[in-house]
Amino acid sequence: MYEKLLFLVYVATLIFISSISNKVLLVSTILFLIGISLKDALKISKKVIISVVFFTGTVSAFYLIVGIFENNVNIDYLIVVNLRVFALTYLTTFVFSKLNLFKVFSFSKDLYYVLILTYSQILSYKKLYEEVKIFMKSRVVKKLSFNDYLKFYGYLTMFFFDKSLRNSREISQAMKSRGFFND
Repeated sequence: MYEKLLFLVYVATLIFISSISNKVLLVSTILFLIGISLKDALKISKKVIISVVFFTGTVSAFYLIVGIFENNVNIDYLIVVNLRVFALTYLTTFVFSKLNLFKVFSFSKDLYYVLILTYSQILSYKKLYEEVKIFMKSRVVKKLSFNDYLKFYGYLTMFFFDKSLRNSREISQAMKSRGFFND
């Protein structure tokens, strides 16, 4: 019951944060989230900063560049969006570190089954990625150039994309054979 209640509070908080446009309120929300996460605050903040800078930072940089060329930059909008994304990402990271999704979706056998399939795929890809990193460390004698890294991660991305397509077909067939789809 605790997990389901926490999940409902999480969804309500997501909606609340998504509706905020005031910078002071967003900063206050972020500080509140950092305050309630206590001992995990530094670890969560590090993860959130890396992901926000990597993804939202790229979009913000392009928005800023295009805005400068078109002479139409709205810095307040850019700040609000980045603060909102930081707050939402922090909330999600914090809640999912405390939440057992299997208990949240235990009310529905179908959702529970889909969650198990998803989680097993995540663990499989995570293990495979760690093995590839170990493989690269053990096989590469000299430091790779930036272009070699780009090529390697490009091939790795295509490998994971191809693997996910094959796995999705197999999972779909397995679900159909168990009567999961009605069509």
